[in-house]
Order: sequence, then structure tokens, then C-alpha cells
Amino acid sequence: MAANARFSLFYKLTAVIVGLAVLECLVGYVILENSWTRPGYMQETSILLPKPKLSRPKMMGYEDARSSSRSSSFYRLHKRDQLDTAIKTRLPSRDANNTSEAAYLSKLGRIRFASNLYSQNLHNLRSVKQSDSYTRSQETSALREDQLPRCAVVSPYLTGFHKVTLGKAPTWLDVETRFAFDSIEQGGRWRPDGCTSRHRVAIIVPYRYRDANLRVFLSHMHLFLQRQQLDYGIYIVEQAGEQPFNRAKLLNIGYAESIKDYDWQCFIFHDIDLLPEDDRIIYACPGQPVHLSTAIDSMDFKLTYENNFGGVSAMSREMFELVNGYSNLYFGWGGEDDDMFERLRHHDIVMMRYQHSAVKFKDTKINVHRKQTKSSENEFRWHLLNYTRSSKEFIALDGLTTLNYTLKEKTLRSLFTWILVDVISGDVRPDIYDLELDPRLNEALRKYGSLDEALVFMAQQKH
Repeated sequence: MAANARFSLFYKLTAVIVGLAVLECLVGYVILENSWTRPGYMQETSILLPKPKLSRPKMMGYEDARSSSRSSSFYRLHKRDQLDTAIKTRLPSRDANNTSEAAYLSKLGRIRFASNLYSQNLHNLRSVKQSDSYTRSQETSALREDQLPRCAVVSPYLTGFHKVTLGKAPTWLDVETRFAFDSIEQGGRWRPDGCTSRHRVAIIVPYRYRDANLRVFLSHMHLFLQRQQLDYGIYIVEQAGEQPFNRAKLLNIGYAESIKDYDWQCFIFHDIDLLPEDDRIIYACPGQPVHLSTAIDSMDFKLTYENNFGGVSAMSREMFELVNGYSNLYFGWGGEDDDMFERLRHHDIVMMRYQHSAVKFKDTKINVHRKQTKSSENEFRWHLLNYTRSSKEFIALDGLTTLNYTLKEKTLRSLFTWILVDVISGDVRPDIYDLELDPRLNEALRKYGSLDEALVFMAQQKH
């Protein structure tokens, strides 16, 4: 009897302990669910940022493919796994057997050619003419919207903040190999497999002489944008010639050329030397224009001034056309982002920003580019800015409606669409003569005839 009583008491105590442990686990699970997996939001000033999930999700596209009824999509991703392993094991080593540089590149080139050929057949990617690329994209988009559900409001692939650490810039071979079996289409186009994206986003990047930055940018941004499940394309707009850089006009050109390819609804105007460190900085257009790069490491993560709209910004197609795009007049460094802010102000459009402490960008600009930027500063920009500030009518005379450029080349490359342009036009612009311009600009106009050439001359002067 005594032994049975002891065993009975032992079982009761064991049951109580197990019950308490189970209860503790349930309470902990509920707390974690409420604090992580719910789309909770940080305290913010304008736009809400979703918190990331506790566990890091699998590689982009894999869970969508497994849940999709389209077996071909899963087969493609499964084969990509096999090919990714195969190419890593087949990549030649230059050190082994004292292989020469020429032999190494030759063998590697043959492997990449065979792999890319298989990838092209697998994805049914073939070269398309510029004239019918828009039609093909529209037909494909309409077909996907009919057959696939819309993606989640908050992507399940967001991982939160990841500090960008810079080392030696990857080579073009490294970048191409990294995305050799990704589903990125020609021209740097990508869309999620298992659902229809809620956002069609064009990334417009003004560019010249920044090859190392471009390689770093592409390596980072493609993965960043895919985790947000965006239907996106990357456009690199390069200014030809040695004239002072005109960032704003390149952005206008990028917009004008991109809408010929696809029905983009949102445009991210992006400096090539800025990388977002948190994928909860959603690259989309909520309605109002958004200034994204408010906290940059080279600026001690501080907003330099309240009206700043430079670096990285987002605008919908309707908003961009309403303000007539960027100004075409700013050659050299500075002024064009302040001019855009004034355009928004004239149209009573309120600019939005993410919570400042949550939006961090890495500046990848190297020291030589910092010196070049400072030396190309346009001191005449303050006079141009006064025209925009003082007259809303001036906006109608300067922007998308008066955009004039020479398209030298437009190529669909594997990771981006490359647009090479000459921004200098021979327009005399008699409508500008009717304005009360700075006397020095009037004199330059009489000397050069072309407004662009006169502005280039003024940008190079020290006032």
C-alpha cells in the first residue's frame, strides 16, 4: 500500500510538471506570435514598416513553387538547384595544374555558354525586338494576372536589417555567375513565380564612369528586390561624352524610355552608390512621393536638411507626369533634387518619409568619386532654383514636355537595360528668352545659341 501511494504521488507530480511546461511553451508561443509573425508596425512618422518574421525564410521562389499547381515552375527550380551544384563543381581552378589565364577563361567561357544556353531554353528567353517588347510584356502580365493569385501585402521573404559590408568589388564574372541560374529575364526584368506582384516598379539609375559601383549595385539590388516580390526592371541610363553630368535629365530619359517597354506604375530614382540595408524599406509607391534615403552612413545617418529629396526617391507615374518630371537644366552636381521638391510644393503634394531611425543606406562612393563630385559642383544652380521657386509657369517650360536627347544605344543585357544617350541638344528655346533670366545666362545664350550649351558653360564657371 505504501509503495503504491508513493508511485501515485510520483505520477501526480510528474503530470503537474509536464502540464506547467506545456503551459509555459504555449504562453511563449503566443507572445512570439503577437510580437513577430503578426504584421506589427514600428512607430513612424509617415509610412509603416512591417517587422520581419522570427525565422529566416528559404530562398526566394522555392516555397512559392512548391505551393504552386504549376509543376513546370517547380521542375525549373529543382533543375536550377542541380545546375547550380554542377557549375560549382565544374568551374576550373586556375592554380590547379598551372592552368594559364587564357586556358582558364576559355574553359570557363565554354561552361558558362552551355549553362546559359540551357537556361535560355528552360526559361524560353529569346531576344526580342524593342518595338514589340512592350506588347509581349503586357500579354504576359495579363495572362499571369488571370491565372495567379496576388502576392501577400507583406512579403514572407523579408529578413529585416542586414548591415552591408564592403570589400573588394566583385568582377563581372562573379556577378554573372551568381545569377546564372536565376529567373532574371533579359533587360534585368524579374517577377515572382507563384503569385502576381502588387507593384510594377522601374528602377532608374543615372550612370557614368562607375563600373565598380554598378557591379556592387546589381549584386545587392536584385536579391533585395526579389525578397519584396516586386515585378521590377533595372534601367542604367548612361550619359555619353565629357560634358558635366546631368542627373535629372538622365532620370527623365530613363522614365521616357522605360514606359516604352512596359506599363510601369512606380518609379524608383536611385543613385548608384546607395544600397538599402533593410528590405522592409519597400520599393513601391503608396500614393504620395516618398523620399527613401533619409539615413545614410556617410552622413552619420542624419537628414541633411528638411527639403532633401535626393539619393533615392519613389514617385508614381501620375505624380511624376503631374509635376512634369525633373528639370533638364541642371548640369554638374546639385540642385535637381531641390528643384523637384519645389515642383511638389507648387502642386500642393506632400512628400513622405519612412521612420528615420529605421531607414539606413550604405554609401559605396569611393574617395576619388567624392572629390570628383565636389569639383563638379554647379554654383549656378541657385539661380535656376529661383526660377522654379518663383514661378509655377516655369515648370511647364522645363521637364518631360521639353525633353530632347539623342538615343545612341539601348540594349537588353542579362541583369539590366542599358541606355546610352547624348543629353546635349541644339534647341534654341525661344520661350526661355521671354523670361527674365540672369544677364550672364542671356549672354551665354547669345554666344552659344543652344540652351544646353549655354547651361554647360554656366555650370563650369565659378560665380
